[in-house]
Amino acid sequence: MIHPPAPRVSVCICAFNAARFLDAALASAAQQTYRNLEILVIDDGSSDETAAVATRWSETDSRVRLLHFAENRGIAYARQTALEAATGDWVVFLDADDVALPEMIERQMTMAQNDSSIAVVGVAAILTGPRGPSEPIGVRRVGPSSKDHFRQLVENSKLVFMETPALMSRQVAIEAGGLRLFASERDATVHMRDFAEDLDLWCRISDVGRQGRFMIALPEPLVYIRKTAGSLSSVNSRLMAMKMAWIKDCLRRRRQGRPELQYDDFERSMTRVQWLRFQWKAFAAQQWRELGSAYMERKWVEAAWRLFLLLLVNPRRLIRGRVQRIQQPAKVEDS
Repeated sequence: MIHPPAPRVSVCICAFNAARFLDAALASAAQQTYRNLEILVIDDGSSDETAAVATRWSETDSRVRLLHFAENRGIAYARQTALEAATGDWVVFLDADDVALPEMIERQMTMAQNDSSIAVVGVAAILTGPRGPSEPIGVRRVGPSSKDHFRQLVENSKLVFMETPALMSRQVAIEAGGLRLFASERDATVHMRDFAEDLDLWCRISDVGRQGRFMIALPEPLVYIRKTAGSLSSVNSRLMAMKMAWIKDCLRRRRQGRPELQYDDFERSMTRVQWLRFQWKAFAAQQWRELGSAYMERKWVEAAWRLFLLLLVNPRRLIRGRVQRIQQPAKVEDS
């Protein structure tokens, strides 16, 4: 009996000035126990050795392919380019400073192949400090834990969070519209399309819940994710919160059969009360991010201050965002 070949998975790594991390990310992709892979590197206009690192890998591993932008276009544009260029039936976005455990994609594909109704398979993540796998902080579990959980999120128009290296059907992601590359009046200072661009995609993909397709996150921690101070989301936490509010408004409108608002129109439509409530939530989100940064940098006085402010303005944010501390489940060398 001849068995059909295993579906191809495209591992898409979008990198901007990530040469010092890219070797470890590529090694973790190349060492996956699931072998039918394409490894696509998008060099987003880097000025360091990012392209050289990817080129060296492509010369020794035929699965590695490099695409290069002459100038920096941002994470949303890079991921959309990767989604369109990928040749796999399934796609995984792996950040250039992440390290996947060897069995990650095999575990994801096993679930996807055993149940044709599943469109996205997420994983739990081991959060680390700037030094990567040698500096584990704890485990973060986000995403629907079961089909019933996913149904509840869809029925109640809730945001659907997943870790970035979630395995997704490329066809479903494209049908959902891929990464949105909209323009905003704020683009003179920062690209709003690059804030929570993955959350926006997950929420639009979650619309397939009404078609009997599901998104589920495995409970096992299968990837190391660096949490570093100064990231896009940390530095611009209030704009991130505004973008997330727009994503939630879009989701509710889709569920109600109403047209979505453009981002700038949504921002202008906020009442004074809504704006004040948003500022309160954004302040709490900012304190949460600053608390995480201070903890990673071991700035205990600042961490205590951020914790006090968070408990004062929104203790529920602390409960929802808690990180479960665990022992490191496997040893992965960091370059």
